Amino acid sequence: MGKVFRLRHPGLRSKFFYLAILTLFITALIGANVGTSLGAGVLSPAAATAPVFSSPVNVAGGNTLYKDMNLRIRPTDGVGFIIGSKTNYVGLSVTSNPNGFFDINNGDLNATKHTALAFAPNGTGYAVWRTVNDKSGRNRGFEGWMRLIPPGYPSQSLQAGFYLSDLTEYTLDQPAVAVSPTTGNVFVAGYYKTKPSQLMLVEFNPTVTTVIKYHLLKTIESGAEMGPQLCIDPNSNIHVVSLVDDQLMVYSRVDNAPWTESTVTPVAGWDSRAAKGRIGKDITCGADGTVYLAVKNGRVYDLARRLPGATSNWTYVQRNLFGDPNTKSLSVTTSPDGRVWAAEGSDSRGTSTRYSDDKGANFSTREAVLPKNDYSNEAVALDGNGPGGKVHLGTTTSLNLGEHTYYSYALTVMGPPTNLQAVAASSSQINLSWTGTGGTGYQVFRSTDGVNFTDLGNVTTKTFTDTGLSYATKYYYKVQTTKTGSASSDFSPTVNATTLHATSLRFDASPGDVMAAITFPNQPVVSVLDQNGNPVTNYSGNVTLGIAPGTGDALALEGTKQVAVVNGVATFSGLKSNYLGTGYKLRATAGALAADSPAFNVTGKLVFSNFSNPYANSLFDVQVIIQDGLNNTVTTFGGPVTIDFAPQGYPAGAVLSGTKTATASNGQAVFSSLSINSIGNNYKLRASGAWTTGESNAFSVLAKLSINTVSTVQATVPFAVTVNVLDGNNNPLSDYTGNVFLSFNKPGSGEGSNAYYYGPNSVKVVAGAANFPNWMVDTVFASYTISASLLSKLAAPVQSSPINVTAYQPAANCARILISPDGDANCSFAHTNLTGAFAAATGGKPVYLDHRISNGYGLDQFVIPVVQELSIPSGTWLDGGCLTADSAKGPQGLKFMVAATGSIKSGGKDINQKNSFFRGLYLAAAKDALPPNLFKIGNGQTGNTISCTRVAIE
Repeated sequence: MGKVFRLRHPGLRSKFFYLAILTLFITALIGANVGTSLGAGVLSPAAATAPVFSSPVNVAGGNTLYKDMNLRIRPTDGVGFIIGSKTNYVGLSVTSNPNGFFDINNGDLNATKHTALAFAPNGTGYAVWRTVNDKSGRNRGFEGWMRLIPPGYPSQSLQAGFYLSDLTEYTLDQPAVAVSPTTGNVFVAGYYKTKPSQLMLVEFNPTVTTVIKYHLLKTIESGAEMGPQLCIDPNSNIHVVSLVDDQLMVYSRVDNAPWTESTVTPVAGWDSRAAKGRIGKDITCGADGTVYLAVKNGRVYDLARRLPGATSNWTYVQRNLFGDPNTKSLSVTTSPDGRVWAAEGSDSRGTSTRYSDDKGANFSTREAVLPKNDYSNEAVALDGNGPGGKVHLGTTTSLNLGEHTYYSYALTVMGPPTNLQAVAASSSQINLSWTGTGGTGYQVFRSTDGVNFTDLGNVTTKTFTDTGLSYATKYYYKVQTTKTGSASSDFSPTVNATTLHATSLRFDASPGDVMAAITFPNQPVVSVLDQNGNPVTNYSGNVTLGIAPGTGDALALEGTKQVAVVNGVATFSGLKSNYLGTGYKLRATAGALAADSPAFNVTGKLVFSNFSNPYANSLFDVQVIIQDGLNNTVTTFGGPVTIDFAPQGYPAGAVLSGTKTATASNGQAVFSSLSINSIGNNYKLRASGAWTTGESNAFSVLAKLSINTVSTVQATVPFAVTVNVLDGNNNPLSDYTGNVFLSFNKPGSGEGSNAYYYGPNSVKVVAGAANFPNWMVDTVFASYTISASLLSKLAAPVQSSPINVTAYQPAANCARILISPDGDANCSFAHTNLTGAFAAATGGKPVYLDHRISNGYGLDQFVIPVVQELSIPSGTWLDGGCLTADSAKGPQGLKFMVAATGSIKSGGKDINQKNSFFRGLYLAAAKDALPPNLFKIGNGQTGNTISCTRVAIE
């Protein structure tokens, strides 16, 4: 062993020689049983997974602590402290300093036992014990004492001890202490010797100056309370165990619920006397809330367990754990790695330990930490709930040459990770995963040869992502389990994985259809991919592009065709093609890898040369030029080009005739002798090749017009006008159904400038002609003309030859009745109204009323009396003028007053008889006698003209 027993006792100095020899003997014997340790008990990182306790060290200084010993770890630094009592004093020892022993009983020479120790999260310690002195110093009763240990002890001095009854007014005999990890409040359990006795739990503030709360756990009617002990788990759940009337009782408060009481029913062989005091029972709270209770049942070690929760049952998981019928003292603790630790002190077998990885169901083999060597074990204590990964063990022995307290520790060495897996995720990344073994961390190592490993660092998860690796390279890995302050586990089995390599190429961007001579708008992008289809970001090499064989001219691709791969991607720029064609594909190559792009076309533009608007059915020529993206003629192209109407580029029924497919030569395609049958606007032609299309500008297909009419006509005598609509070959356009529009042309001054014409100005074309049968001019003049046109400029307007209008020459039978203020002869009448004129118009003679009579306003009024019917002959010309005498009422020409039952008719029909002219009429009726036929005048039939007419109710 690296350490030897140091037997220190004042009464033994005279026997130094014998002590030395005995010490050597014990040292050799312990070494033979414990095994070899390294240095001061530090284990090798490659140590076996089973913990091995270090060589025991005498930490009692010049005195021995052995009665009711208790051991606790300070949470701030992992240092262990042992408190214990001998007949007349209480001592405290620091495990990190074998000579660090201190008598802490303040001269209390009657301190007995029931020593307990607890630490707060900030490192403050709380030591309690029982004394047989009361406050007066007389041995009259049992009192509970406490002394605070500063966080910096032993460099800081201990605080003065005090009676707990000074604060609580309870003696709190046989005290036990614990600290809440969440609030820092201090809990002291003890019993108050009254009749009946009371089991109390007193809650103090962290400085133990104020009582927070009294918890009365049990009133004991008979018998005595024996040695309460308690533990508090990380969630501040409290469990107090005590021997009450020979029964093991546990009082629990979980999640601040009310206290519960449970009985731990002993197994066969129960001997309550053995379970008395600290050496007969022990309780510990695991980090997960599981509570473990060790009980000396007769002379053997039994272990009970309660799973988290105050209502769960106690279960004995072990009976006679150490297989020893001579157990004298026992202890139980847990450690942060989830293990349960048990220690036994035996007069026949010395001090032994075992541990469990499965909550006490199964335990390791017994380890003899301090074997039997002619001494008697007095007490044993464990604590593993501290930093540093150590389980602390304290034990006291009584030899025939002296009494000693020894300290030892075991590192909570974890097993190595299992099921280590290495999977290549990419060409630069390998993912590791494994099954953990209870540590707080894992150390990962990597190698490229399987021999020399590099430490990649520590992780707290059970996975690791190794990035930045080399392309297509094999890597080896192994992992250790670690915990702060603890030795690392053995290495896991070594595994390996090879980073992925390039297996394919992929076009992430391809040109699509492009225009010749123009840099591709979408430049190619090619990725180098691994087996998983991910870019090989650490690939080193180039990608080269060309035209895939069999898909077009190999010279069609121009520009930089080879670029370096960056982060697994080759990005090209500046590529173009001057070769027109269809179905081109790019081929990318990188070493032995190759991939083809989607097919694309290299296109040009089909541009129409300007051509004049053709006439319907006349021949015309069209030239289409093939250009590249820079508007240059592609003289090398000689493929076929087809033309036809563009969609929505022609009216219904239009037909393009002629040869509509031509072979281009020197970049041009000429289409001769084309014709279109229908006139119209917004025609468009579309040219199509195998690689592109193009449309012409909008154009019109035109007609020709000609006017046929008389050269001489009498004023007020109807005459016919015919307009012919012709194609480019002067043939009638029989399928045209639009209207022809006429306009009357008169001189700018003189007699003819006041002329008025009668007749429609728009007539529908039928069979290529528009007929106007009843035109009339009222004023004599030598050279009138008529113009004809079509809508939307579908034909150039034409003008008739001059028309001479001569004076009216009535026939002998007075075919027309003229109304004039002068009463001219030749069928003229001078009347102030139309009665005489209509009466004289026998035989349906039309009546002519000039708008210039009666000083330019026509006759003033014509009254249609009750029941009378005004019959107006067909062909009548009634022009009252459009002059306005009253701006508020509108035209004031010829006025008709129609009585209630009167009507205006023409030849027994409504006045809208064909071929009559009405202008400047004022039709009126009384508002209280509206005649039903007043509004029958209209322009509803062909040949009628009604204008400047007003209808009113007066």
